[in-house]
Amino acid sequence: MTTFPDTHQIEDYRAQLELQSVDYHVALISLESRIQFLEEENARLQETLHFILEICCYDE
Repeated sequence: MTTFPDTHQIEDYRAQLELQSVDYHVALISLESRIQFLEEENARLQETLHFILEICCYDE
């Protein structure tokens, strides 16, 4: 015989899913922020590298 969850169990499960969804959303925002930071840091480091190469390879 199959037993079905009662309304309270369903509501608990729904609440857990909603909390999990919020956790995933917060994690996604955090990852997007980190990606943006790393892209900006990468651009800064590339500029520094080009500057160093110009100095080292400057040929008159």
